[in-house]
Order: sequence, then C-alpha cells, then structure tokens
Amino acid sequence: MVRLLAIRPSIFKRLTGLEHADVSSMLGQTLKVFDVYEGGLVWVSLIWKRGDGSSEVHAIAVDAEQIELVMKTSEAKG
Repeated sequence: MVRLLAIRPSIFKRLTGLEHADVSSMLGQTLKVFDVYEGGLVWVSLIWKRGDGSSEVHAIAVDAEQIELVMKTSEAKG
C-alpha cells in the first residue's frame, strides 16, 4: 500500500473531463500496488462507483519518487 504524492503532467495531458477529475482525486490517497516494472515504474489503480450502478477503474504508472510506502503486505500464505 502506498500514498500517491504526485502524478506526472504527461498523464493529465491525455485525460479529459471526468477521467481527469478521477485521476486527480487519486492524489493523497492510499492505493494498492498491483505491478512494478523493471524500470522502476509502479502501477496503482482505483475504482470509482458511478451513480448508475456501474464502476470505472483507472490505472496509472508512477515513478517511485511519487509514492510513499504506507504498509507492506506479506505474500499469500500457502
């Protein structure tokens, strides 16, 4: 689990309207890391529930400097 401290401006350039608002709202939130690339990019995502019962997910890759470790989770126990 990490806290998102910053998002690259290049990500925002590709977003419009509701997508931009959704991704902006990720700042400061605690999110689960779902992947880490060899180059150091860390992938996080968040799901938004819409009023019509649907949901939307946005996943973004951020640099390690843009996150703060909140809690390490242990590997699944077998």
